[in-house]
Amino acid sequence: MKNRDFIALKRGEILNKMNAAVAANDAEAFTEVFLELCQDIEQNVLEEAKEMMNQNDVNVLAQRGVRQLTSAEREYYEKIIDAMKSQDPKQALNNIETVFPETIINSVFDELTTNHPLLAKVNATTVSGLTRMMMNTNGEQKAAWGKLTSKIIEELTSGFKEVDVTQDKLSAFLPISKAMLDLGPAWLDKYVREVLTEALANGLEYGIVNGTGKDQPIGMTRQVGDGVTVVSGEYPEKEPIKITAMNLVQLGNITAIMARNSKGQARVVSNLIMLVNPVDYWKRVLPATRAMTPDGTYVSTMPIPVEIIQSAAVKEGTVTYGIASKL
Repeated sequence: MKNRDFIALKRGEILNKMNAAVAANDAEAFTEVFLELCQDIEQNVLEEAKEMMNQNDVNVLAQRGVRQLTSAEREYYEKIIDAMKSQDPKQALNNIETVFPETIINSVFDELTTNHPLLAKVNATTVSGLTRMMMNTNGEQKAAWGKLTSKIIEELTSGFKEVDVTQDKLSAFLPISKAMLDLGPAWLDKYVREVLTEALANGLEYGIVNGTGKDQPIGMTRQVGDGVTVVSGEYPEKEPIKITAMNLVQLGNITAIMARNSKGQARVVSNLIMLVNPVDYWKRVLPATRAMTPDGTYVSTMPIPVEIIQSAAVKEGTVTYGIASKL
């Protein structure tokens, strides 16, 4: 079996190529790279299955990501396997009445938030069929002090605006080989979940960081506000701020910008995150934020409390900096 560090390194290279294809809006290149990702995952799953062919210990299998399936999940995968092994797979798949079990998606999202620090920061809310919501536009308001028996001298009023929250779709297709079908439902489930986890994680992180707002989220690198000009549904990119060192003065000045909301009102800044490309993390950020103590150990020299998160969605040479609770 391949070393896990080697797998992670190769997977990272593939995801970087996927992001480059998305940034270039090159559908053909993206399809080619996505197939490479699926083949890489498939090969690793096949090798694991071969290694554990006679393993029946549920706990050992679970450690390798092979779940015990619910009856609905097993039924679904069995029907998929039978359909794809038939003489006319396309027609057989169209005739399957069993829907994709929601529990599989729940398992994928558990994996996303557990093993992807950026996605764990997102405050996801289930809205079902909700398409519009109301938002307060006044920001912070102050109540007025006075004697208990005095007349109320200030009325708290709020402005509201209607916001379109029509859902956009993030999807992925899954190529499945005959060799994978022969492994059975449990191993097919592992393959399906790994592909969905990698593809969705990459797509979600790209949207969180770089989303244009057109048929995708509005990313952290995009400018929003009442005076912003949105062209063809796409929000403009924020003007980058150049820094030469991660010291208290420069980071403090940048953080001070976030200490005011869109209405110009002061607010407390906390829960800061700094997103960096993995290459930049090891080449630039880590050397700039570590120092050796007299006893030979390394300690962080970050002058402010901020969590540094690696993400392939961040362009090399840049850092995306913000408040996690605002994602």
